[in-house]
Amino acid sequence: MTGHNSCPPSESERVLTPAEQVVQTTRGRIDEIDDQIIGLIEQRRKLSTEIQSARLGAGGTKISYGRENVVIGRYSRELGKPGRVLSLAILEVCRGALDRAARRPSDS
Repeated sequence: MTGHNSCPPSESERVLTPAEQVVQTTRGRIDEIDDQIIGLIEQRRKLSTEIQSARLGAGGTKISYGRENVVIGRYSRELGKPGRVLSLAILEVCRGALDRAARRPSDS
């Protein structure tokens, strides 16, 4: 018997299999894409707030359901039924932008 301690390698020292390498690399890329999508939705929300403010300032309504139907149709055509669900979620995030901006405490 030798005095050799054969502890398994730690998770960070373990060599990944080719499949695990693909999964790790691809998940990293997906995370990057998700970051971009979140950034784009934030940009869309800001633009939507500008439109809502302009429409309300001119005596119009906050929401243009005709425009929302165009957006829903576009997502549905491009992505099918899941695209419709996605468009509704995006519209909901952006639709309330003006309300959230009004409720934000200034310099808390």
